[in-house]
Amino acid sequence: MRTSTRLTHAARRLVAQACCSASSFRRRAALAANGTFVYSQLHEANLYGYIIKTYLYATGTLTVSGARLTLTPTSARNTVMKTCGRSTDEQLTLDPSSYGSRVAKGADGPAGLYLTGSDGEEAGPFTPR
Repeated sequence: MRTSTRLTHAARRLVAQACCSASSFRRRAALAANGTFVYSQLHEANLYGYIIKTYLYATGTLTVSGARLTLTPTSARNTVMKTCGRSTDEQLTLDPSSYGSRVAKGADGPAGLYLTGSDGEEAGPFTPR
């Protein structure tokens, strides 16, 4: 009797998801009135006790032209910390990112900023802190 490859792969995925892995993803962006931004992103993964943390930190300028918001990074650093293996810390050069933007009142709160990426997906509302 032959075991189905599809079933074997599905079972491996279920085992990995159920008892052997955990992951979290957090990001934060601050847009300032002086035309600058700060972006940070932290991704943590635990696979069989092997922990990897990836931290990205970028700063730069922002410009608005009509309904288009463009972020141009001037400095970026990516740090990868591992419980096993070599950790890294490197300077990056990132390309500018452009988004469609609109400000609208949320269904149950104050007005917020909505951004639309090149893939057409809209994110938001982003509200002032």
